[in-house]
Amino acid sequence: EFHVRDFGAIADDRFPDTEAIQSAIEAAIRSQVPARVVFDRGVYRLNFPEGRDALRIEDASDLIIDGRGCEFHLMEPDKQLIGLRNSKRIILKDFSVDFEVLPHTQGWITAVDRKEGMITVRLDPNFPDLDQPHFRKADYKWGFIKDRNNPVAFKEGTEYRLYLTEWTKIADHTYRLKVRHKIKLQTVEVGDPYVQISRIDGALFHASRCEDVTFLNLRIYCSSNALFATSYCSRPNFIRINASPRQGRWLTSGADGCFNFGGREGPWVEDCYFESLGDDNLVIKGYRAYCVNVVDPYTFDLVHATLRFVRPQPNFEFYRKQDKENKWMVKPGDTLTVLDPVKREIVANPVVVEVASLDYGVRVKVDRRIPDLRPGTDYENSLSFFNEDACLPGFVVINNVFKSAVRFGCLVKSHDGMIAGNLFERHSDQSICILNTYQEFNGIPSNLLIKDNTFKLASGWPVKTAQTAQHKLNPNRNIFGVVQSSVNWPVGQWDIEEAAFREIRNISIENNRFINWWQNPAVVINNGLHVVIRGNYFELDEYHAQTALTGVPLAIKIVNSTDVQVADNILNGPNLNPKEGIKIISSTAVRLKNNRKSQR
Repeated sequence: EFHVRDFGAIADDRFPDTEAIQSAIEAAIRSQVPARVVFDRGVYRLNFPEGRDALRIEDASDLIIDGRGCEFHLMEPDKQLIGLRNSKRIILKDFSVDFEVLPHTQGWITAVDRKEGMITVRLDPNFPDLDQPHFRKADYKWGFIKDRNNPVAFKEGTEYRLYLTEWTKIADHTYRLKVRHKIKLQTVEVGDPYVQISRIDGALFHASRCEDVTFLNLRIYCSSNALFATSYCSRPNFIRINASPRQGRWLTSGADGCFNFGGREGPWVEDCYFESLGDDNLVIKGYRAYCVNVVDPYTFDLVHATLRFVRPQPNFEFYRKQDKENKWMVKPGDTLTVLDPVKREIVANPVVVEVASLDYGVRVKVDRRIPDLRPGTDYENSLSFFNEDACLPGFVVINNVFKSAVRFGCLVKSHDGMIAGNLFERHSDQSICILNTYQEFNGIPSNLLIKDNTFKLASGWPVKTAQTAQHKLNPNRNIFGVVQSSVNWPVGQWDIEEAAFREIRNISIENNRFINWWQNPAVVINNGLHVVIRGNYFELDEYHAQTALTGVPLAIKIVNSTDVQVADNILNGPNLNPKEGIKIISSTAVRLKNNRKSQR
């Protein structure tokens, strides 16, 4: 056991403790035996002598960081707590995290100039001033409109974020801010609570190429970026995490809650509480690759693909430098999915037989020819490769609360997973989004069990002013719903085209409760194959029933799908009934049985 006190880190002494704590961690790693780093109760201040992370764990195994109820205070608002790399069987437990200078500020809207695209905000004097450097230098300068009756929640009926271009101080604690899109101010009113973030890329806790990392019994009050991010980690575990604002604050994080990107076995997320986040609560997906060289019909070179909405798109020279250290995850025996955006088809599912590391990527040999195999780094014209064995399959999400967040409750671009016993409440977009692309192009989800969850106040707030392709609430599009699945092709920088094939396989949606959803159907299955929707309860009050973009409210919408069983579902509320509330479009082998209106 290694006590940080023995290395000079003393709780509540007001001196920075980073170097002493790092020394204790490194001593534990050097011991080459299972070890525990322990703390006293109290506050430890963390400064940043090297880089953005206060603490580091690298090339370690069988290590426990046991806070024993302590609290870490980060001394700079744009920094991160800890980074883990190439480590196995690590547990971080029993501590809380906050910032000495908050990475967000808050106040109230005092004036709205829709013609000029301006708002005036009076800040709470107990929160940071917008002239502080972390706001001016932020990667993402966004504002959020909050609910005046419950400022921890976001205001229904407003754009889920305001993009800010500039601001000027006009009096003490008072600023005039310009927004990029004037139309977004149509639903902003004087008196609305306001939060502004200073988001940067990264995460408070982040891990890369690790196995069996567990985050346990943590209390997180604030972060400028994502709370957790894992990249190419297998079996990351998030157990009893409480991420919600301190009393009097209106935001927890400027970004995602738990962002997981690539790995051979998915995360286990249990008994967590996420509230008031600036982006998705939970993300589970893999990495895409491009072919940059063809050796023969079976052998080719792959590199990580960048995000499709980045402009300008990188050229070949960029890709020949990008992956010098961080290679795309693949090994013999893996199954790849190859999508051709020109043919609008899945063109192959080859199995990898050989892998060799290159200076700029990986060389892969597969067991069969890939039709029209060609190099290319343009997502609208080039092949995209996905590794079905490295997209975090086998994930478990049980007994969590995902509450008051913009965008998604859970974004799933993986397979063989379970989402059960959770509460999803007040998400601006889908509570569970099962798809391959809005922004980032990923693989096609399958083999999912969604059961015993409760969904409240979700499926798109009534944002009539939305201008982006993702958020235009067109009732003829099939990409919106509380629980929604679809396969899409990326078009342009932001838009999508719904795919024609039926490849989201083996989805079971059972024994869930859907309460008072907005505008769009509660369940939308597009591109489904072998789907069960059974034993669910749907309830709308009169107010929410009137928001339906489809005229008559829909509980279930099936589009372009085959072999779908819809049975034993109960519908309750004004104009919500099995005859009109279950809609089937361009689908085959759909079986409806014993769906009924509630008798109460």
